[in-house]
Amino acid sequence: MAIGGSSSTTGALDLGNCTNCATSPQATFIADATHAVAESNEGNNTSYTTFPLCSILQPSPTPTPTPAPIPLFITMTTQIENTTNNNQPGTIFPTGVILQDRAFLKGSGPTPQGTITFYHYENSLGSPDCSFVGAKLLNIWTNVSLDSSSNPAVAITGKTNLRDKPQHSFFLAEYSGDANYPFTKGPCEPYTIPAN
Repeated sequence: MAIGGSSSTTGALDLGNCTNCATSPQATFIADATHAVAESNEGNNTSYTTFPLCSILQPSPTPTPTPAPIPLFITMTTQIENTTNNNQPGTIFPTGVILQDRAFLKGSGPTPQGTITFYHYENSLGSPDCSFVGAKLLNIWTNVSLDSSSNPAVAITGKTNLRDKPQHSFFLAEYSGDANYPFTKGPCEPYTIPAN
């Protein structure tokens, strides 16, 4: 059937979610370039309703995809400090000083929470590196709380008094992780007390 000289469609035209046509019945004919016609039957009466053909001329826009979340990452840096000399960092220390290890955790998102465990080893083989072969655990500080008032968050060991003899030792720090960041191991921190 044709309305106003237009040709009939094959089947119904689905008007989608066009706001101007949301309450219109399905279109069964195209009236002209901008309107469609819906046919309805009530008893012996057939009626036609003309309404905008907006959903065909203006298809629903493609939804913008939600971007994938960017994974968070954390960076741990550490330094050994000579507390006898105003927390001066270093890797070579004289005998008899008091040391501590400090860990800095910088997160790419929220400030890191959680705790740090610090390990203090003496390398019994006398090698100035982080070899665990023959290493002796001197101290361990577990569940040291992070100061999360800033990013990077900071944790510090208790103080350890060095013995009055030459030695090669190292510190290690491990981060517990939290809801945003994974468990992380810090770098090995070797230091030396040279012979006088």
